[in-house]
Amino acid sequence: MRSDHDTTRRWPCAGSVELEGPLGERARAWEEFLLNQPQGQYQQSMRWARVKQGDGWQGLLHLWDSAGRIEGGFLLLIKATRWGRIGFVNKGPVLAREGPESVRDALRRVLDVARTERLRALVLQPPDRSSIRWEDLRHFGFCRAPVPGIIDATLIASLDGGREGILARLSRTARKQVRSALRHGVGIVEGTRSDLPRFFELMCHTCRRQGVTPNPANVEGIYRRWDAFQSQVKVLFARIGEELVAGRLLICFGVTCTSEKKGWNERFPEAHPNTLLSVEAMVRAAEWGCRYMDFAAMDRRLAERMLRGEDVEKEISSTRYNFNLRLGARPFLLPCAHVWMPRAWQRPWVDWVLSRRWLARQLERIMSR
Repeated sequence: MRSDHDTTRRWPCAGSVELEGPLGERARAWEEFLLNQPQGQYQQSMRWARVKQGDGWQGLLHLWDSAGRIEGGFLLLIKATRWGRIGFVNKGPVLAREGPESVRDALRRVLDVARTERLRALVLQPPDRSSIRWEDLRHFGFCRAPVPGIIDATLIASLDGGREGILARLSRTARKQVRSALRHGVGIVEGTRSDLPRFFELMCHTCRRQGVTPNPANVEGIYRRWDAFQSQVKVLFARIGEELVAGRLLICFGVTCTSEKKGWNERFPEAHPNTLLSVEAMVRAAEWGCRYMDFAAMDRRLAERMLRGEDVEKEISSTRYNFNLRLGARPFLLPCAHVWMPRAWQRPWVDWVLSRRWLARQLERIMSR
């Protein structure tokens, strides 16, 4: 059953949160709704649409309410590609109450908008803490194969107890590295907008070391994050002498602080600047009122094995995830992203395409930009 009031608004990203009139009021109401929902994440924020506009995505906000209160909604990002218009609902829909009926109603609304927008394909990943699962999506014709390139597991650290609690949960190795960093004179400083080019340099250095393409591809993408989230975004640096050697870009939204981007120029490894930087980022996130630190990625296969209690120490020790595990983070499985096609005959074909890595990479490139 549909709610009393149903609205869809295209969003011209520049200045949208500050717009006057009904759209501005609805945008602010949606932001407040997200901040007060366990499933609300910054990827559904109007601010994120502003960030993604620079990558060629158009934001479309759809809300519904009852008796003047928002019952649910979703931000749909749309991008024109050589295959046609593709949509992405990232960490949505977000509902005031998740139940079988409200979930079905929300998914119907998502697909109604997808058809109205004549999308060639729609990718949807439910919120991290949502009860929406593949079985719900299958009922509405989503393809079985998960979409590659979209994070489906992560590492999350509790920030309970502030500095003392965070330090107590560190591994023995991490505590030793923190002491070493302090002996070597590593300092942690909070940067400003003028420091973002330096942060981007550090981020690109890390990307080259890992053999991946920087995302965003230029410093303008970092500026857009800073300008969109304003007081909710921070950049911290590890400094040795006068040199900024490592950095983390943090987005604080609701009870979660996400390590959105990071970088290190590989200098002074004996001083362990990254360990002190990461610990101090968690401490400051707790001071900002967050309860969790999300390190934003983990291999799903390894996460599943860890959660089953299997011994994966040997495999983990050679990965970058081991660093965050030593900080007290624990694996957390996320709902997988699935794709919906408007015609039923296309869906088995898409499942076949997603099973072929070289074809799946094409969709992965689109979704990651």
